[in-house]
Amino acid sequence: MVIVTCGPNPAFCVEKDSNKGEISFFGSYVPVHVNEGEIVDTNGAGDAFAGGFLSRYVKGKKLEECMAAGHWAASEIIKDRGCQIPYEKTFKGY
Repeated sequence: MVIVTCGPNPAFCVEKDSNKGEISFFGSYVPVHVNEGEIVDTNGAGDAFAGGFLSRYVKGKKLEECMAAGHWAASEIIKDRGCQIPYEKTFKGY
């Protein structure tokens, strides 16, 4: 599976079936909107996305929920300086 995030633009997800040699496009996923004035530091946004995505993926959740969790995590991390985890925030699910 390959996911390409594009900042404020939709992210794309594709997967290759190694047995069949086929690539499947799973769609584009719109990120959580963050007002430009709220963006403090984008360092760590990709790592936060990966963590949010994987937190749902390992639980067998649907791709839509995994992508939503990744976008949510990235949208929260960019609101603070440095890679600080906002412990008071909770992903509400998809």
